[in-house]
Amino acid sequence: MSDVEKASSEDKSQIGVTPAGREILERLKGEYFASEKAAFQASIALALELGLEPSAEVGFETKWGLGTMSGVLEFLAWYLPTETPARAAERLGDAGLRYVESGIETGKTISEIFARDPKNNADAG
Repeated sequence: MSDVEKASSEDKSQIGVTPAGREILERLKGEYFASEKAAFQASIALALELGLEPSAEVGFETKWGLGTMSGVLEFLAWYLPTETPARAAERLGDAGLRYVESGIETGKTISEIFARDPKNNADAG
């Protein structure tokens, strides 16, 4: 049985984004990523890499089924560890999306925002 299959009954059965997150995803897909899913997954990874606080936003609207994000959910269940990887994905994804948007608004390139060099990320979010 996988970590996701063992996830708590308290977890969500789908992954959603906030209305603001949906707008950011639409922008990222058109300019920087091949799909909204890729942009969302990259935002989750960025949030983890930078140690961003998971978003406390509410109003997540369904975007993907769990099977669509199974690899990310498996990773989060193991890495965090958490019994609610879908909730973690939503909250980390939202935090990462907001960070990316903030970086773009301050004139950073997508490469600078996702750079592992802390000096490039110091003031993006």
